[in-house]
Amino acid sequence: MRRSRLSALVAFVALYGLLSLTWVLPQPLRFFRFGMPSRNVSLVEALEQRGLVLQSDSRPWNLTQFHTLSSISVSAYAERHGYDYMFAALDCQVRNETTGTCCRHNRQGVDRSAHWCKLLVLFEQLKRYPWVLFVDTDAAVAAPNMSLADAVQRWPIVERSFKARLRGEFDVRSSAALPSFVFSDNLPRGAVWDHDEGAGTPCSGIFIAFAGAATVELLQIWWSVTGTPTFGSYEQDALMQFYYFHTDRMLLWQTPTFYRPRNWTGIDEETRRAYEFERARLFLHVGHFESRMRLPLLKSIVDRDVPDAETRDWASLTRRWRPFNCTRGALLIEDFVRTDNSRRDLPPRSV
Repeated sequence: MRRSRLSALVAFVALYGLLSLTWVLPQPLRFFRFGMPSRNVSLVEALEQRGLVLQSDSRPWNLTQFHTLSSISVSAYAERHGYDYMFAALDCQVRNETTGTCCRHNRQGVDRSAHWCKLLVLFEQLKRYPWVLFVDTDAAVAAPNMSLADAVQRWPIVERSFKARLRGEFDVRSSAALPSFVFSDNLPRGAVWDHDEGAGTPCSGIFIAFAGAATVELLQIWWSVTGTPTFGSYEQDALMQFYYFHTDRMLLWQTPTFYRPRNWTGIDEETRRAYEFERARLFLHVGHFESRMRLPLLKSIVDRDVPDAETRDWASLTRRWRPFNCTRGALLIEDFVRTDNSRRDLPPRSV
């Protein structure tokens, strides 16, 4: 009798856990809270845990294309430092060739391009890892020997207040609460972009997300913002629309990333020198404004750092992301309700 009761208890606990992890139980009954990393560790200590390096793209694997070269560079970096790696191959079978949609916001009935699907893939992976580094497929690793924990100590992480004024530098060795996101700065080191006082702006192409309910809450906001034509209604534009209202949880990492040609006139000589090709950066991000340089630059990095690229089975690192995965992820993000009471009030914003 005692053995049968024990067996029944074990079966109940196992079933409860399975239902919780598969999102069948209602939100208040789930014990899974997106709280994998301990909040009493420093940012450096958190990055020393095993996390995930994530990329996504809807284009097929092709060694002559820059998105594949990006995957080779970034996955080799993850392997070198003991991080897990995943390339989400977006299956856009529901793609509308007129609108270019790959996923859909169910509540708003809005079609979204493949750029938005990164949020859905990120949402799923934050249930499995304490942190996720996302890298766009137009970027490569320029300093493959530097770990993330070392890199966040080399270049400062700062908090901006409303209207992009500098609030202060984040102590990466402090055991204070971890941020939800750390975004690479579009144009750091005092170079002027869109805002006064030489402030940078967050880049949705390279960022670190730390697991937690607050992070999922911000993902829900991000996913639900309706874009404007500034960036073609992409996720970058949506990020810019709400970022400055949540800068206490979304920090800027002032590491140079974007490739800037020497004849680019938007920055001074000192800043230009910081953007030299092989120095003073962890990532090299070749944006759409220099798209013609993507293939040669990324190929030069792969040839330098991964000489056996053509003989390795990089395609095995991909995971097919079907329309069902996108639909399910969108529904879960849209229906997410935070149940804990740990959210602190946002500080007053200067105007």
